[in-house]
Amino acid sequence: MSADTATTDCPDHTWDSLPEDMYIDTYGVRFAVLPTPDGGELYLTEHGWALRHHLVPENWYTDKQYATVGTRLDVGTATLYRVPISYKGRDEEFVTRFSRFGQDLPPVLNEFPDHLDRDVVSSAAFNDPFQEFSLIADLRHGAYGPPGVRMLTKRPLGIYVPSKRFPKWQLTRKESLVRNANLSLDDDFACHPQSHHIHIDPQRDYITIYGWIKGMDAQDACEAGLIVTSEMMALSIRVETDLARKGFYVVDNKPRHFIVRQRADGSMLRDRNGRLIYALIDFELLCRTDEYKAYIETQRAECRAGELGYWYCGDCIERASRQA
Repeated sequence: MSADTATTDCPDHTWDSLPEDMYIDTYGVRFAVLPTPDGGELYLTEHGWALRHHLVPENWYTDKQYATVGTRLDVGTATLYRVPISYKGRDEEFVTRFSRFGQDLPPVLNEFPDHLDRDVVSSAAFNDPFQEFSLIADLRHGAYGPPGVRMLTKRPLGIYVPSKRFPKWQLTRKESLVRNANLSLDDDFACHPQSHHIHIDPQRDYITIYGWIKGMDAQDACEAGLIVTSEMMALSIRVETDLARKGFYVVDNKPRHFIVRQRADGSMLRDRNGRLIYALIDFELLCRTDEYKAYIETQRAECRAGELGYWYCGDCIERASRQA
């Protein structure tokens, strides 16, 4: 059977009953690894495992380059596709995004908010896909910071790495950034030896897969007259404040990156205090604050040898949050 007609083998095991050698733990996130017929790899989170039969690349990806179903989204400089699926009798969707890790920030992203520290701006870089999933898992877990602040996000489902390799000039990834990412992965692997070892290949695509969130971004809601400009700006400040309280910031935080929802009666979905309910959807430039990093490093010093990887350790973060 050729790679064009072969299908990815998806075991019928539940997540917790998978053979141990199918798992790989990277920066505190557990993936199940599925080899794909083209020689690539599909890394699925626990969320993604439940949708594995839909997420296998032969259902939405062909020619090793382009999505075959769904709609390409016009959302600035990134390459995203919105893909429909049917799950347990329900129509759902997921969104794929080609990782820009290691590439220069587009000029439109170089205009950061004035209040950001100059060092933060000068060092801004896209997260590698495994780092991105670690950060969002930490943010969703929410152990650090006030327990009353809960960050809603799209669900991280998986990372697909097609086998096709491109000339280095075509993907334009900086060797220094790739090298540093692989050194960090090596450090994490040294702390958690296992059968699989992830290595970022600068000549391959990395496609992140997330659950789709229904609604519209705050800027579209404002332009449609559903919220006024002052409320959109207040929401931007609130998102930034909520992130900071949980130990994070997004370098290019903006209304396009948070989703709000309209009720059936036309009103906007709000909490009991009348505030807009929002969900975050962009994590390429998600970072931990210096304060949060310091808490993790403090716990790292007290952690038993080998328990903490690059940044993330669930036990350490839980301990840090109790002491915050």
